[in-house]
This record gives sequence, structure tokens and C-alpha cells, in this order.
Amino acid sequence: MENHQYFWLFLIINSCSGSGTGFNDDPAIDPRLYNLDWMKSVPDETLISALSIPGTHESLSLHGGPLAKCQVWTLDKQLNLGVRYFDLHGKVTKLMTELIDKNRNKIWTKSSIPNMQQVRGNIVLLQSDTFYRGIENQESTFFENKKLINVEAKIRNIKSQLCDHHVVLTDSAASRLSRPKTLAQTLNKQLDNFVVQHEKSSSNQGCLGVLSMNFPSADLIKNIIQLKPCNCVKGGKIGDGGRKIQVTTEPKPKPTSSTSEQAQPKTEPNITPEAAESTLSGLESTPKFEEKAKPVPEPQAITSGDNT
Repeated sequence: MENHQYFWLFLIINSCSGSGTGFNDDPAIDPRLYNLDWMKSVPDETLISALSIPGTHESLSLHGGPLAKCQVWTLDKQLNLGVRYFDLHGKVTKLMTELIDKNRNKIWTKSSIPNMQQVRGNIVLLQSDTFYRGIENQESTFFENKKLINVEAKIRNIKSQLCDHHVVLTDSAASRLSRPKTLAQTLNKQLDNFVVQHEKSSSNQGCLGVLSMNFPSADLIKNIIQLKPCNCVKGGKIGDGGRKIQVTTEPKPKPTSSTSEQAQPKTEPNITPEAAESTLSGLESTPKFEEKAKPVPEPQAITSGDNT
């Protein structure tokens, strides 16, 4: 059985796409598009759940056939561009447990929602169906039948959840029956157009939660991180830890084998102990968030939050 780990990675950070498409499948990046320290200005008391966070679906799926490849940028490039939610799949439960035990002061494994001050420089874990350490999340219904439907009305409904210590996740790529790249070309443009309009006119700006995407463009990532945090003035007490919620999910439909595409087996990225150790190797040297005078370094490891 596969084991899926979901990580929030916060760092205090041209393509085949055209302007406004939200889609990119070119691995090259102009360093001028980097967003290394976008969380630097987020107030310490802001709950993580109140941020609009760009993320990637199956973040390490860089290879394989048309049904397997979901991303074009390596993990470090995603970090540089501002991605802070990572969806890592692999048979690594035992390995992750060992890494957590070795880096307890750098990894948030509680079910409560932290504020920025509590997790700057750290990893925040989200639970999945097979990994039970970290924050629980609740999926949004922004997308219906591959279309954004009545999103502003839905935001009004989920705002109390975001402000009452619940993490809301929108997985725009969660379809096993479509090619990730083809799906991204359609959904990312819708999402990019919506985020731009949302920033201009929404009375609930920034109340989007985590947006997990395939093949996002640098522009789409930037548009998401430019949103202000959700205004939670009437929400629960800031930083009090929050309440644990129970999340129910509908069973995912199994794909049929009627098309030639589906005959291609989808392979999970091979996450080796060496790769995982390398990913976390820089945690010990990460400056703590109190050291505000130090400049923000290039990301050398998975960290969460600006350390400045």
C-alpha cells in the first residue's frame, strides 16, 4: 500500500505559457522571478490556516508518461519560486518517522494550527489517509467538474473554518482520469484569472487556503502569494492552538481501463533514505526566527517560514 505524506514547507521565497495562462512546462527559470522571502512580512500572530499558499500536487513527479508527470520544476526550484505546500508520495512511513524523531525541534507534528511565530524555520506536516501525524485538512469544493463554481460564496462559507483553526485544501489536480498536463492547461488559467479578480474585488481577500496545482506558472504562484492573509478579526483567539476536526472524504473512483492511456502504469517517485536525509540536512543550520538581523539565505533544505 502506498503511503502519502503531505508537507507544508514555508520559507521566509520562461515557459511555454503565455501571460495569464497559469501554466508552465518549461524547466528553465529566470532568477528574477524568485520569491524567496514572501512570508517575511506576514505578522507573527497570523495563523497558518489564514494564508493563501501555493502548492504542488505530487511535487516530485518529474518523470514518467503523460499520466504520471505532474511537475517540471525540481523541489529547490519550486521553493525558490515561492511554493510552500508539497505533496510527497512514496513508501516512506518508517523513514519519515525516523526523520521526525531526529528533527523534533524543526517539524510541527501537532494536530493544532500554529501561527507564524511558532513555525518560522520549521516544517508543518499535514495528515493524509495513511499518515496520521500533523494537521488535519478539509478539502474545498471550489472546483466542480473541472470548473470554478461560485467560489466567492464558498469562501464566505469556509472563512469561519480558516479563522477557527481549520486548514482548507484545494487540489485542482486531483483527477486520475486526465493527463495532468492537459488538466493543468485548463484549470490553471481559470485559477489564475480568478485569483487576479479576487485580489481586486473580493471582500474576503486571501481566504483561499492551500492551492495544490500541477504545472503552475511563476505568475500564478506570485499572484497567490500577493494576496493578503484572510481577515480573521472575528475568528478564534490567535495562536491558541485550535481544535481538532474530523475530516470525512468520499472514496475516490477507480479509473477504468478502456483507454490506451490508462494502460500505462503510473510509478511513484522513488524517495530514497539518502534523498530524504539530503532534503533535511540543512535544518540544523537554519537560523531561528528570533534572529531577525540575518539575511535570508538561498534555500538549502526544507524549512518553513522566513527566518528574518
